[in-house]
Amino acid sequence: MKRLCSLFATALAAVLLTSTNADAVVPGTALQEHVDERIARLGGVQIARNAIRLDSGATLVVAEPGQLLSEQDCPGYNFCLFPRTDFQGPDMYALQACSTYSVSYSGPGSWVNNQSTGIRAKMLNASRQVIYTTPGAYSKDASGDWTPVYYVKNC
Repeated sequence: MKRLCSLFATALAAVLLTSTNADAVVPGTALQEHVDERIARLGGVQIARNAIRLDSGATLVVAEPGQLLSEQDCPGYNFCLFPRTDFQGPDMYALQACSTYSVSYSGPGSWVNNQSTGIRAKMLNASRQVIYTTPGAYSKDASGDWTPVYYVKNC
């Protein structure tokens, strides 16, 4: 009986811990399917329930199915790229480490410079020439065009 109670308590603790872990990976869910699709297409490693660390070092944040990310989802000390105007999209690149990142978006989009005060990001064309430099952080643009942008140097 003592062993049965111990097994029950262990099982109950496991269920409670799993159900309260917001970052738990849940195979077979719609969100996990979206994350898996992006990993298959872009590479990288899942680092949270809705985030992928890409080989470039960028973090790709994925929205819950049927929802969009917004400006408020851009973490502090990051330069964030959105595939749609008005800081929205089914995913968002969050660039934190100072580096030059490849951009896979094309067409209308937006960005938020939420890095340390005064830090400016540069957008580069296919030849890695600067085509735009953002104002210092905090700054943002709700309506831009990712088509000529192949790379972003976030610092």
